[in-house]
Amino acid sequence: MIAVRARRPNNGRCCTRRPSNCNRPKSPTAASGGDEAAAAAKSETRLSAAQSNRLRRRRRVAAAEDAGGLGAGDPRHGRPRREGPPGGCAAPSRSPPYRPARSAAVRLLPPSRAPKLGKGGSAQSRLSLLHSLAHTESWAVDLSWDIVARFGAPLRMPREFFDDFARVAQDEGRHFAVLSARLRELGSHYGALPAHDGLWDSAMRTSHSLLARLAVEHCVHEARGLDVLPTTISRFRAGGDEQTAKLLEDVIYPEEITHCAAGVRWFRYLCLRSRNGDPTASSIPRAITQCSELPRDGTSDIHKVEEVEDDGPKAELAQASNGDDETVQQVDDELAQCKLVNIGDDAESAVVRTFHSVVRKYFRGPLKPPFNTEARKAAGFEPAWYEPLAVKEVEGEAVE
Repeated sequence: MIAVRARRPNNGRCCTRRPSNCNRPKSPTAASGGDEAAAAAKSETRLSAAQSNRLRRRRRVAAAEDAGGLGAGDPRHGRPRREGPPGGCAAPSRSPPYRPARSAAVRLLPPSRAPKLGKGGSAQSRLSLLHSLAHTESWAVDLSWDIVARFGAPLRMPREFFDDFARVAQDEGRHFAVLSARLRELGSHYGALPAHDGLWDSAMRTSHSLLARLAVEHCVHEARGLDVLPTTISRFRAGGDEQTAKLLEDVIYPEEITHCAAGVRWFRYLCLRSRNGDPTASSIPRAITQCSELPRDGTSDIHKVEEVEDDGPKAELAQASNGDDETVQQVDDELAQCKLVNIGDDAESAVVRTFHSVVRKYFRGPLKPPFNTEARKAAGFEPAWYEPLAVKEVEGEAVE
């Protein structure tokens, strides 16, 4: 999570970041006894403890330690910038990088030249599928941090927005780590096959608009993953790889539902915040933290998205003192669509109409059925949101 945390006292020991800067007096035993070796050993013990404490703190904000800090398996990756959420921390002084650091070990090709994955009928095809899943999770980590760093502070999003996508980043990093480990168990590794970065390229087309980013990346693309995962699980199981099938079924699939839910509820939140006008009347969505009861066939009617009333003006849509004028104006213009509806329309209808408008503007082509309606429903993504987008619009008329 991108946040500044106060350093906790270290049980009376020196709390400076660099042990060499410590001004504490030397141990009387080490100073008077002259046993330099013993003093050095004690110093190493203190240093190791301090490093362990810092590592534990780092794990709370990093997506996954095994995934290279930000989940891409690249030692060049650093920790997310620590501007933090509003309410005590200033907005970032500059935008996030256009493209995060990536591992040089992964050979990237244009999407049109990327090799076909196959249908899992052979061991090599299943390795290709697994490698592709790991690569997608790697980018998903960066996307989760990017939405926080790019939009959170400039648009004065509430603390729950930061918490939600930090949690998503942690999940995606863990997914990348376990999929990479599974590749190694099968005699391969992440980077053994070429990949493409179509997912990130798609995200950069919405880098100026939080509403568009939520709609395309965190609703449409996340939901598409829910559509295809059951088939992917079946392919691994049919090929005799029950371990990978169970990993996808029991760990990744239920958590991906909560990621789609995050996109839906924050899209809805932005629209309702604009529609209400009064920031104190907006509501903060409550996160779905797990969907462990989802049946194996991908059907469920549980885990509805809940909302709770906000108790303060945290939801105010305003530019931070050093925010991005263009980003704020773009989002403000698009949110205005929520208000341009008949007075008799209910709020949910206005949200859905805005979703349709944004997706048609920023997503190429119609959505592809069949849809995993039950998994989407568990994420709060109802058919009214996406079914009308499964057809093309030609001069105002819908064409299948």
